[in-house]
Amino acid sequence: MNKFTFELVSPERVLVSECSEHVILPGIAGELGVLYGHLPCVVMLKPGIVSMLLGGSISGRFYIRGGLADVRPNDTTVLAEYALNIQNVSKEIFTKELSLAEHALAKASDEEAYFSAQSSLDALRSVNL
Repeated sequence: MNKFTFELVSPERVLVSECSEHVILPGIAGELGVLYGHLPCVVMLKPGIVSMLLGGSISGRFYIRGGLADVRPNDTTVLAEYALNIQNVSKEIFTKELSLAEHALAKASDEEAYFSAQSSLDALRSVNL
């Protein structure tokens, strides 16, 4: 399978810049699978899990609070509002993020805020640390 360059960038730093065979993104219209040669597009991302696959297995998983993906045939870049590497995150940081999502859901004042908070909460609850 052909590989392409995948970068995940948060405001603080570049979390990953590696070759991947397949990346799964949490698009606001649904999950988007990206492979080498994908048609160019820009995708709005909701809070959720970004998964990288290499050699038929998951090589990286990241929680993002939303952002934007620039998909091109040879590379894909995700600009995330906030991102955590699930494989390297401490239980304390993860628990804090879960608490923030629960608080955001409780105080959501409109449909967009509710959707974003619920997406965060669902994604975080799906993670097994």
